[in-house]
Amino acid sequence: MQPLYIFDLDGTTIDSSHRLGDGTVKDWRRLSTPASIARDTLLPLARTLLNLLSDAKDCVILTSRVMSSHDYNYLTANGFDAPVYSRDVGDDRLPGAYKYSQLARIAIERGCTLDQLAQSAVIYDDDWDVLDTLTRRGFTVLNATRYNHAITSILEFIK
Repeated sequence: MQPLYIFDLDGTTIDSSHRLGDGTVKDWRRLSTPASIARDTLLPLARTLLNLLSDAKDCVILTSRVMSSHDYNYLTANGFDAPVYSRDVGDDRLPGAYKYSQLARIAIERGCTLDQLAQSAVIYDDDWDVLDTLTRRGFTVLNATRYNHAITSILEFIK
């Protein structure tokens, strides 16, 4: 199988921290207005995703967000031309359980087993529950927070 690169959005490729509010899903949804989404910025891993896409690599976006049309517009405007797997309204599972179920869906769509997908996938995520849950199930999950921090530090150093 060809490698599959799987990217999270918030805290991984996009800084949407201004939409966190008190940290509840209700607050997130309240703060996900078109004006607030327009204030999102790209994190260093966004460049990695865009480079992989420009090299015609197999990439998907797997987010715990409930996506709105404004979110999709933002992704399109920033060149994130990859299939998006997102949470349905009312799905309150922990991020790790939610994303594992979506990986099962991706495996079925690709005609492979979860074990085969785990062998070919590289996942970029910042959520500790996702990192723990998916790593324990055999997936390669890279800590996006560490990556983004390292790149930012290097860029600040060479200025």
